[in-house]
Amino acid sequence: MVDDDLTFGQGVFGVLVAFVFGTVAGLYGTLVTGFVLSKLWLWHAVSHFGVQPIPWQQFGVLALAFGLLRYRSTKGHDDRTKLEKFSERIVLFVLPWIALAVGWVLA
Repeated sequence: MVDDDLTFGQGVFGVLVAFVFGTVAGLYGTLVTGFVLSKLWLWHAVSHFGVQPIPWQQFGVLALAFGLLRYRSTKGHDDRTKLEKFSERIVLFVLPWIALAVGWVLA
């Protein structure tokens, strides 16, 4: 028997869309974090301490590894509203670029 009361997020299509968006967001976060960290390293550590530059790809892998180490399951009850969850995602999207701008100003 097919349940006609399924909403968008409850069906198989909703799961696939969530998987695709989650994958794209994860890749974006890894790549942007690697890029920003490599620029900050180049502007500050290389110029001040004379250490070797590190490519953005290696920083991206480090960001991915540390992200896996600090991962916390969200299976419990979450009391945040949809607006609070959305705001957190926007901050995570914009925060690396703000860090890059501040690092550029301080360089």
